[in-house]
Amino acid sequence: MFYKMMHFLLNMLFIPFVSMTIQNKKNIPKDKNYIIVSNHVSNFDPLLLALAWHKPVHFMAKQELFEIFFIGRVLKMLQMISVRRGESDRKAVKEALQYLKDGEILALFPEGTRNKDKKGLLPFHTGAAFFAKSTNLSVLPVAISGTGNIRPSLFNRVNFKVGRPIAIEDYFEGKISSKELEEFTQIIRSEIEGLLGDSDESN
Repeated sequence: MFYKMMHFLLNMLFIPFVSMTIQNKKNIPKDKNYIIVSNHVSNFDPLLLALAWHKPVHFMAKQELFEIFFIGRVLKMLQMISVRRGESDRKAVKEALQYLKDGEILALFPEGTRNKDKKGLLPFHTGAAFFAKSTNLSVLPVAISGTGNIRPSLFNRVNFKVGRPIAIEDYFEGKISSKELEEFTQIIRSEIEGLLGDSDESN
């Protein structure tokens, strides 16, 4: 209930000055949940992706954001997951896994921080590969562009380019090693690089 209410109110706030487009909607699974993996260049990325998506999306966000009074309340209403950076946060991992097991959508920014240079991609962490292995769910690569250029005007354009779902079992069978998690992470990274390369802009 709180998610839907906050989603509606924030959409009303952003609609006047941000035009959002999702390319390749046919690639979005309709009969099963999945793990969105995307590049990250702006603090607007999680909020605008959540507003543009057709179903609720749960993000993992740094704990410091939850400590800011208004922003923290908004994040909680949008059911985002608080993560302690720089350490193994088992509580956050357990919460994310539970959302996936309940049929919900999880979104991750495997670069771990904003790419302030807005060029290429930073190295990826293996979290998305871990969740894919743990749940047997596909990874949905998404390239975000335009959020790094948002200004207080009526001419902001944001695009989400969706790639084809990637299933870890299509590449590895049985027990998956840490090396194979790294390899799958690089496969995801290459997919997003390709999506960004096909876009008119990568920021």
